[in-house]
Amino acid sequence: MLRGVTTDTLTGRELLDRFARSHDPQCMAEEAVLEVIPTEEVLQGRSSIAAFLRCLSYESFADARLEVRTVAIDDQRGIGVIEWSFSGRQIAPAFGIDAYGGVLSVPLGLVCELGASGIRRSRLYFDAATTRRQLAPKGEGHGHE
Repeated sequence: MLRGVTTDTLTGRELLDRFARSHDPQCMAEEAVLEVIPTEEVLQGRSSIAAFLRCLSYESFADARLEVRTVAIDDQRGIGVIEWSFSGRQIAPAFGIDAYGGVLSVPLGLVCELGASGIRRSRLYFDAATTRRQLAPKGEGHGHE
């Protein structure tokens, strides 16, 4: 059982399911670390991760949608994986790319290490080449019709 995520007592599976569906930063340990692998960005602490999630979900992309595709967990090792389908129209810089109104549609994968106080370390994976191509200015990528 994992304690301290909120006032609830959650199993690893419940914690991962909650985060997969709600993106609630309270599922992260206070000292959590998130590595965004394609950009080599490292976010430390729940508040930094919360700001990143807010930016991705509300500030950088209009109509952002994260559809849960897979949630898997190895309780004995304390490791979980979440796969989402992400889509949204870029309205502000994201991933080091200026906003040109491109529509992004990519799968995201998150590998999580779970601890007693929540997700303590995670790594976010996505296809950087596809992201750059879809968000490129008209004429430079294939994401604009």
